[in-house]
Amino acid sequence: MAVVQLAQRVRSDLPEPLSANLLGTGTLIGAEVARAYLGTSRRHLLTHMTAARHACQEIQYWLRLILAADIASEEAVNPLLDEAHRLYNTIATICAKARQNLESDAAR
Repeated sequence: MAVVQLAQRVRSDLPEPLSANLLGTGTLIGAEVARAYLGTSRRHLLTHMTAARHACQEIQYWLRLILAADIASEEAVNPLLDEAHRLYNTIATICAKARQNLESDAAR
């Protein structure tokens, strides 16, 4: 929700494609996690969690760009950067475990 609020606040200061990318990438993380857990297989989980992990990396890029361009304050952006970093680490751990499980299943 915070990334949606930030996107709305900076919309007038960003070209439309950039604000759309910020909003789209920020909301994609949650959508991919939801898809991962609605899936029916470990492969499905891994595919969508990997996409969520990539979205975490991308949102960090957009947030750093906003900071570098001085479009939003550090106090507005840094909590989102921290959250994106924590999410990335959590999702990366889930991906690693899912990959191990797939390899373990294949070895059987």
